Amino acid sequence: MRRMLAKKVRRTEDGYYACQLCGSLIHRLHDMKRHVFDLHLRAGVRYKCQYCPSVLKNSNSLRGHMQKRHCENMRREDLEKCAFLVEEDDQ
Repeated sequence: MRRMLAKKVRRTEDGYYACQLCGSLIHRLHDMKRHVFDLHLRAGVRYKCQYCPSVLKNSNSLRGHMQKRHCENMRREDLEKCAFLVEEDDQ
């Protein structure tokens, strides 16, 4: 992955990462890796929600959809990552 990313991304003088494929400028390397993977390497691949008929354009969209719509269905170890859980005291 590192070699592949090196051919598709360059660091700018002001600290951004520039995508060589589309010109996008992104500040964090992690976000640039996700950009290249989702928009260029896996372009056209769709992600199906396991709980409803939704089909999303990338893995990040699926993750957000799962957090917003299906926290109650997520595996116990994933629940701590869910930003939309209601605390028992708040009910």
